[in-house]
Parts: sequence; structure tokens; C-alpha cells
Amino acid sequence: ALERPLVAVPADSFYARWLALLGIVARPPSDGPEVFRSEAWARRLLVAAAASWAELKHDTLLYVKQPLVMAQGGDGAELPAIRAAGYVEPRPDVYRAAAALVRELDAPRNADLLDLLAFLTDVAEKELAGAPLPREVDERLKQIGSELEHLTRGHGDRLPDQALVADVFTLDDGEGHTRALHVGVGHVDALWVVVPRGGRRILARGAALSYCELVGAPGERLGDGDWGERLRAGTAPPRPDWAAPFGKPPRVHQGNGRRD
Repeated sequence: ALERPLVAVPADSFYARWLALLGIVARPPSDGPEVFRSEAWARRLLVAAAASWAELKHDTLLYVKQPLVMAQGGDGAELPAIRAAGYVEPRPDVYRAAAALVRELDAPRNADLLDLLAFLTDVAEKELAGAPLPREVDERLKQIGSELEHLTRGHGDRLPDQALVADVFTLDDGEGHTRALHVGVGHVDALWVVVPRGGRRILARGAALSYCELVGAPGERLGDGDWGERLRAGTAPPRPDWAAPFGKPPRVHQGNGRRD
């Protein structure tokens, strides 16, 4: 379990069901391509679930605002080549569970989100069955960034920042001094993974959420603006060891150009 609340949460509440969904996300599948059953991928799933939990705490405890969905877009230079093949993480169980929650919400663009989740479910099932993906699937996957961008635009047609923070636990030393544990979502990491496609293996590029923890100074409670400034200034604390990035860019030694 990702959380053991001090106050009982109704099992049929949206909050409790979202936690249950994160439990599904964090469990690696028992079948499908080997890469998605590896130790590294299991850690990526745990980080994704923890980051979503931080978003859930942010939206239910600290502020009253619409839930945020991480969107990945890009300018024309960053989009895949026309002949590039797409790939969906083959987790139809996750997409179905998310769709079940979305159906209970009365929110803008619900129909579009349900359509996207149905599409992801269908593609994931085809991948697990080893079936070829129709051309129209690749065409839609090429535009997935724009589709997610449309779904996440909010008031004033603005895209939300994925970086957010929430204080989830307060320690009182008994002398009037308190320190708060914060959890947050930081920068989005680039994700590279070799996946099976059409009887071959292809190198696919995607994105992965990050998860951060921070104990504030006495009396300090951070807001999203404070957290964003720390991320931009490079003064945010390092991520927990279990949530650290899975790889680092090669380091170039000054003078000889050698790469590690």
C-alpha cells in the first residue's frame, strides 16, 4: 500500500479508488515483453505511482484545483520522423481501471479522455497478442502529444506545470516548532527503452514522471511557486535513492573529449 491514512477513508470514495489504481500501476505485469518485467521497470512503475500520489495529495489536501495530467508535447523538431513506429506500454489493466474512475467524474473533456483510454487499451491488447498494429494506430500515436495537450489545457487555455508540491506530514517538537514533510513532482525525465514491435526490437523514446521528498525548515510550508523556483535554480534536494533517475548522460572530460 502506498499510504496508511490516520483517518479512515471510505473504500468506495474516489480518493481510495485512486490509491487502489496506483497499487495496480506499481505492480509489474506477470506476462508480456520481458523488458516490462525487469527490475528497472518495476522501479519506474513505483516512481510513477509515487508521483501520482504526490499529485493526489496536492489536489486533495493543499489546494482546491483540477487534477493535473502530465502532458508531453514538443515542437516540430522534437517530433518523431514520419516513418517512426509508436508503442504503448502494454498495461490494459491500468487503462481499464483509469477509465472506470473517469466515468464517475463530471468533468470537461471526459468523452475525449475515455476515447483515448479505450484506444490505449486496444493497442496494448494487440501488442500483448503479438498482433500487427494498423497504420491508423501509428498515425494517432504520432499525434499523442497534441492529444494530451488538448486534454490538459485549463483556464485561459493554459497548460498546467507538472511541477508541484504538497506537505503531507507535520512533526511538532512539543515546543512550538514544526517541520513539514513535503512530497512533490519535479522535472520530467526522458525515457529510452527497447521494445518489441513487428517481430523486431526498436528503441522507443518516452517520458517518465519524477518524485521528490523534502523536509522543510522550521515553520516552512512550500507552495508550487516556491518549489518551481528551487527546481529552476537547481537547489531542490536530490531525489530519494529508490526514485533516482535510471541513467545519467555521459560525462565528457575536459581537454580530451573522452566520454564515460
